[in-house]
Amino acid sequence: MSKIISSLALALMILLLGTGCSTETSISNVVEYEDFQKEFKLKSEVEEWLDLWECSDLRIYGKILVAIDFKRERIFHVYNLETKKLIGSFGRFGNGPNEYSRAPKFTSVYSYEGIDLIIQIYDHNRKTLQNINLTKSIEDGYVSETSKIKFPDISATYSFMLNDSMVFDRDSSILLIRNPLTGELTYNHEAVHLPQSLPEKHEKIARYMYLEKAPNIDTIVSSFNIIKRLHIYNTKGELLKVIKEPGEHIFNTGKRDIYENNLIHFTRTFLSEKYILVLNQNRIIGEGTSGELLLFDYEGNALCKYELDCYIYFGGVDWESKRFYTQDIVGGSMVSFALPGIAD
Repeated sequence: MSKIISSLALALMILLLGTGCSTETSISNVVEYEDFQKEFKLKSEVEEWLDLWECSDLRIYGKILVAIDFKRERIFHVYNLETKKLIGSFGRFGNGPNEYSRAPKFTSVYSYEGIDLIIQIYDHNRKTLQNINLTKSIEDGYVSETSKIKFPDISATYSFMLNDSMVFDRDSSILLIRNPLTGELTYNHEAVHLPQSLPEKHEKIARYMYLEKAPNIDTIVSSFNIIKRLHIYNTKGELLKVIKEPGEHIFNTGKRDIYENNLIHFTRTFLSEKYILVLNQNRIIGEGTSGELLLFDYEGNALCKYELDCYIYFGGVDWESKRFYTQDIVGGSMVSFALPGIAD
């Protein structure tokens, strides 16, 4: 009888331990990074041929660099990275059709229709994801829209659409796949486990994540607002891998604003078919170090850490020449960094 009771007690203990596990234990492929294989101190190089006054975002598509400058008469400026010359500019400030009253943002999605390059942007004010024929827009001098999706509850600046019936978004740390044609929502995996109790507002901020689609492969990467953590998904929404800082995600909540005590964070990711480059820096420009770029592969290997010599918010990578283009936020110049240590 005592053996039966002991067996029942053991089974109950296992059950209770199992129900108390965080979502980390349900993900079989979690990689914690700490030391990088190589470390470099990078020196920025001024790119005077990028004649931009106040750049707010840029993307690189092969050998084409597209930048947004909301202080110029035209908003979008397209450059050839091989010739280092301006190809053309288009788009205007305003409230008319295909005009913008706020600076839009590029999504990570692009495609080709024949020889025409189709890029995608997010329009904040209209809450619209918009596909633009870049080639035709340069020829015409104004935005040539090929398709768009608008719905009132779009929630993330870094949402993107793969087609008219598949929009990737997020609800806190949960990946969503939306079908705007039917209104159907698909929730994928559980929310990220936080070991401490946080006020609702702080918890929402801690779980806020940004989405990027990798070019030419069936892969999506999310980075987080405060947590040093990356999620790798396929386009079915399946969580394939987690790359994260060691241990539990613990926050200092001594002040009313959770940002004030958690300043260092992953700001953006930049993806290729092989690599994930992450901008890790201070939220407050001019305070502390200028930040760093961290290079991982999709297996979670921590490959390179690049220490920057200026503050940046955004950028784009020419993976062929292994060069990162951005703007020095303090100095105002358009600059680039050579990225050593990346295998072909």
